Amino acid sequence: MPDKIMNKKETADYLKMSIPSIDRYMKTEELPYKKIGKCVRYVRAEIDEWLEKKNPLISVGKALGKMVEEKW
Repeated sequence: MPDKIMNKKETADYLKMSIPSIDRYMKTEELPYKKIGKCVRYVRAEIDEWLEKKNPLISVGKALGKMVEEKW
């Protein structure tokens, strides 16, 4: 299944942020996005990678989750 492509509203909902916050992160925090003509789109996998780079504890949490799943 290809990566989910999201618009700005879907991305804001996914990140639990406001649309102005998304705009700010696009400019200052290098939030990954693609421009298609005048439209801006976000690839969920790229957003997830960006989040992991910003907060390494996310990677630790995923690893711990996998360990728990394997044991149970």
